[in-house]
Parts: sequence; C-alpha cells; structure tokens
Amino acid sequence: LGTMLKRLPIDPALGKLCVYAVAFRCLDPVLSMVACATTQDPFVSPMHKRDEADAAKRAFSANSGSDFWPFVTAMESYNAACARGDEYRFCDHSFLSGSGMRTATGIRRQLLQSLLSCGFAGLSDRGGGEVAVADWLNDNRLNVNLVKGVVCAALFPRLAKVVEAKESKGGPKGKMRRRKGLCTLEDRRVALHPSSVNATGSRLNDDARWLLYWEKVESTQVFLRSTTIVHPLLLAVFGGWALRVGGPPPLTELPHGGAALVDGACTLEIPEQPLVRMASTPRLAYTLAALHEEVMHYVYWVVLHPRAKPSAAQCGLVAAVEELMRSLKSTYH
Repeated sequence: LGTMLKRLPIDPALGKLCVYAVAFRCLDPVLSMVACATTQDPFVSPMHKRDEADAAKRAFSANSGSDFWPFVTAMESYNAACARGDEYRFCDHSFLSGSGMRTATGIRRQLLQSLLSCGFAGLSDRGGGEVAVADWLNDNRLNVNLVKGVVCAALFPRLAKVVEAKESKGGPKGKMRRRKGLCTLEDRRVALHPSSVNATGSRLNDDARWLLYWEKVESTQVFLRSTTIVHPLLLAVFGGWALRVGGPPPLTELPHGGAALVDGACTLEIPEQPLVRMASTPRLAYTLAALHEEVMHYVYWVVLHPRAKPSAAQCGLVAAVEELMRSLKSTYH
C-alpha cells in the first residue's frame, strides 16, 4: 500500500481514501472530496453574510454529519451549472469560490490520471487528458454510510470521542448542567471548528459517539477541522488494522464434543486507538471481527492486483458491506 501511495501526488491518508474508494466502488464522490480537500476550501463566508453562507453549506451536507460530503454535492451541482453555462451565478448564490471549484475540477482530472497510472481496473485512457471510468466503479456512490466508511479507513486513528461534561450555569446556587463534549487520546477537551457543519444545531445532543477529523487547529482552544460523525459499525468494519474481541472466554465445551459461543457481554476493541471500546454479544463481536479481516484482505488484494477485476466471492463481500451500510437507520448515530 505504501508503494502505491507514493505514486499518488496527495497526502497519504487521502491516497488511501482513493484506494478504498476503488475497492468499494464509490470513486466519484471520493474524488470530489479529495480534490476539494487538497485545495483552498471552495466555500466562502463573507463577514456580512456568514449566516447565509453557513446555511448554504449545511444544505450541501444533506444531513450527512460530514464536512466532506458538501464537497460531493457542491461538485455535482457545479458540474450541472457548467453544463447550463450558469456556473458564475450558481457559485455566487451558493457561496462558492468559482476559482476554487475550477481548481478542484482540475485536481479531479489529475487524480484520475494518477489512478490510471497505478493500473486500476475500470479506468482507461480516453485521450486528450481524459480518463474513462467504468460504471461499476461508482455502483455505491449514493451510499453515504459506505462513503463515510472509506473515509473512516483513511482518517483512522484521528478520532474524537463524544463524552458528557459538566458545566456551571453560574448564579448563587452554582447549579451544574450536563452537556456533550469531545476528547481525543491526546487532549482531554477539544471543540468542533466553527466552520464545521457539525458545529451547529443539536448534532451532538443525539446518539453520536465518535467523530473522525482531518486536522487539529490550536488557538484559544484545540479545534477539530473537517469532521465526520461515524456509526459504531463503521469503526468495526473499517477502523484500524485489526479488531480485537475482549471479555469472557468466547467458547465453552459441549458435553458431546464441539464448542459453542457463551452468553453474556464482551467488547470490541481496536488496539491502535484505545478510545474505541464497544459492548457486544460474542456472536456479533466475532462476526464483525471476521468481516473486518475479510475487508482488510480484500483491500490488500486490490493493491497487489490493481489490474484484475474482483472475483465473484469478492464482489459478494463488497455487496454484503454495502448492504450493511445501507441498513443503518442513520448516517451519523
């Protein structure tokens, strides 16, 4: 994987994101994410229209709980506006930088050329600097949770945990109130950057437990930029290099030979990120651990054999993961 990432002219984490996008057939939205993340933020926020600009960005986020998803919907709408010859009015109305969107569009083309040079199946030279992309490489482009899953694989272990914190209300009685806070492995208390789509409304008052982030910025406090709220199953399937099952012994001997899973709780843990510790039944825990291992083996196969099309069994694995992600009731809980 490291050798392949050296051939991509972007940050290794974003290169890993592209590799996973090829493997799980959601290339188009990821190209938009990476292109916009590697250039100056195309969203603009004039001082006298900041509320309107924030509302426009939240509309592009489509309740995804991710700061990367607005890049996807903005790029799709921008391309449609270009096809109509209406891109200038569209950018002005949507609080987007026209030059930033043009730059991001050029970076998308360069990324496709770089992926073509890596030899990935489904990509071919169309001539004139254009790359043809097979339809099957975008079979899952509308599955928001799956796209967030490949983001999880790329950004992990840049993780923040949602915790309860006490805060004084002030006044003579000094009453305390509880609110949601964030911590990372290195920092006891961090905050979402004000530009995040997750920094407004009541997003952290629901069942969200973990967020991934692209970078930390320190000023008056430590802020997290470019965050994505992730479902626990996304961490179980895509997070880290291994998934460890902890708790009581998983097997018990049966009177006439063989073994069976014991009842009771156990935990799912990711060794490289101690913040992740999820309660589970033994059967679910070992099923997810096996799925995580299969996902890792499949991605390694894609890296080692980029020109080969996946086998029927590998397509079945991708379909199973896609269906699992689609079955989640929420994109961010």
